[in-house]
Amino acid sequence: GDLLEQQQKYSTAIYYFQKVRELWSSQTRLKPWIKPILQEARTQRKLGRYSESLNAYGEALKYYPGHTLATMELGILEFQAFRHAD
Repeated sequence: GDLLEQQQKYSTAIYYFQKVRELWSSQTRLKPWIKPILQEARTQRKLGRYSESLNAYGEALKYYPGHTLATMELGILEFQAFRHAD
């Protein structure tokens, strides 16, 4: 997914980020791996899919409350897409 995102093949990258999340959850009983969740959220934002990005950040914070990077990026998304200043 990372290489595809660097090549600006965003939709395909999202597919692979989602696949990693799916495989991770089917193979382990641990909470989701945050890296592909954040990667998907960022890539969705780049495509202007703000609702999908918001959902991914919400999922990240559900499993990792107070995660600094997820919280910051969610704030940036809300300001850019929804003009929420608070």
